Amino acid sequence: SIYVRGKDLDVEIASDVHVTSTAQGDPVLNGAVRIHRGRINITGQRFDFDPGQISFDGDTTPQLSIRITHQYPEALVAVEIRGTPDKPQLRLSSDPPIYDQAQIISLVLTGQSGGQPSTDGSFDPTAAIATTVLGKLADKLAPELGLDVLRVESVKDRRPEGAVADAETRVEVGKYVSERIYLSYAHVF
Repeated sequence: SIYVRGKDLDVEIASDVHVTSTAQGDPVLNGAVRIHRGRINITGQRFDFDPGQISFDGDTTPQLSIRITHQYPEALVAVEIRGTPDKPQLRLSSDPPIYDQAQIISLVLTGQSGGQPSTDGSFDPTAAIATTVLGKLADKLAPELGLDVLRVESVKDRRPEGAVADAETRVEVGKYVSERIYLSYAHVF
């Protein structure tokens, strides 16, 4: 097991990810990063990891199976992230089931259950939760995978003036080959 510690993340993991490349130079990742236990801070709140994993099957798109929980005075709130970074499937629940989805989103993002945070239509709160969790994990796991950079971020699709902009997920992996040469691969889903 490897312990990854930082200000907002403290996690025990095991990894068997192998990084190779195709004849064209594209990166190929195989294996999994298994999360045994740990914690992540989201908006000043400590969420605990249940056992989970981030697995790779021959490309740079990970399959996610992550669950974090936080014990509030009234209920245990769970956030499950499955799928891939481009289409994360978020499942929010409370035990006992006293909160609806909007209240759970509000609890995770603000610490208050007063309903869904106000938005101007351009903010997707479920994507914000997934991107926050995945981004913090990526920052700390990159060195353990033999990479210098593993970045997951939400980016806006650039459209002509007046068109609706969609939020997209961008994943980048990179390695310094020497002090002056940096090799990276980025994909926008």
